[in-house]
Amino acid sequence: MTLIAIADDDQNWREAIAEFLEIHGYKVMEAANGLELLKLLDTYNPDCLLVDLEMPKLDGLGVLAALQERRCETPAIVVTANSSQKLRNQCSAMGARDIIVKSASILSVTDKIRKVVSATK
Repeated sequence: MTLIAIADDDQNWREAIAEFLEIHGYKVMEAANGLELLKLLDTYNPDCLLVDLEMPKLDGLGVLAALQERRCETPAIVVTANSSQKLRNQCSAMGARDIIVKSASILSVTDKIRKVVSATK
């Protein structure tokens, strides 16, 4: 079963996405910020990460930097309300596989996860 780790400080959004993914056959782990996500990665090896860009304690860019430092090959998808090309380029340069705009359809989230996971297997 595909394991997805979600890091987002918006508990309502995180839980809604987690529930939707679980209904569609994914196993999900949740973290309220980037530091919690990194602690999960010390123990678990998810197939994909959904990482909010703006979080307390450690934001999405900080998570991407930590993933590079750890040489973690788990694909990360950044979740944000900002979809500027500059941000897309910055996230891509730091190793993000894709960006999801929070206003996007929930179905597009599963489509992007499926594509990213299948590209790494």
